[in-house]
Parts: sequence; structure tokens; C-alpha cells
Amino acid sequence: MADGITVTCNATELREKLDGLTLGKALAPFIKGAARVSADHIAAEAAARLARQLSGKSSGATVAGIKVKSSGAFGWAVVSGNAKVPMLPRWLEGAFKAQGRRKPFLMASATLEQTAHTNRIDAAIQAGLSEYGLGDQG
Repeated sequence: MADGITVTCNATELREKLDGLTLGKALAPFIKGAARVSADHIAAEAAARLARQLSGKSSGATVAGIKVKSSGAFGWAVVSGNAKVPMLPRWLEGAFKAQGRRKPFLMASATLEQTAHTNRIDAAIQAGLSEYGLGDQG
């Protein structure tokens, strides 16, 4: 896969196709949709991973507190929370390292999704460009 992008087009025709939108705004719904799929996958993996790691030793509130929230025009955030012990997700993710009781769940899940997410975003950008007649023509 190339590391860059080269576009040759008629600027007047491009402006007409975008109908007053910037290219970023035109692509935003495509990118945000792809990012939502990635965020849902990360949240599901994080919840499953944490549930396995805690294996019945918890109330389940921290696992239930893993949520996907909208984050700007292009993305989603996977957050974790526990109303009774607000810092617990952070402690499980990164603290207790010296005691060997660390239970990473969120970043490990994001790392697993990284390649699929990149491919999904690439495909979303291509779909958006094609929607406006800027994609591969042949």
C-alpha cells in the first residue's frame, strides 16, 4: 500500500460534486461509521477480556461500565467507568504492576483492533471518495 495520495482533478467539477462541503466534511460520515465499528469491537473485546480476568471476583460493574461514546466529527471513544469505585478501571489497566496484579484490558483490546481499524478507515475513505466520483475509475 502506498504511503501517500496523489489527486488530479478538475477543481470546478470537484466543488460541484462536494456541493459546498470541504473534503473532510464530505468524508466524515464514512470515517465515523467505520470508526464506530472499530470502537464496538474494542468495547466488546475489552469487556470479554476483563470479565475473564476478574472471573467472578467482581460485581460486574466495571465490565458493564465499558461504553462507546461519540467523540467529535470523525470518531468514537471507548471509555470505562465504575460509579462505586471511579478509579478502578485505571487501576486494573495500569496500576498494581509491582504486585503482579495488573489486569490490562482496554489498551490490549485496542491494539488487537489496530490493523483492522486502519483497513476499515482506508476502505471508508475510498468509499467516500468514490461517492463523490473521486475514487478509482477503472
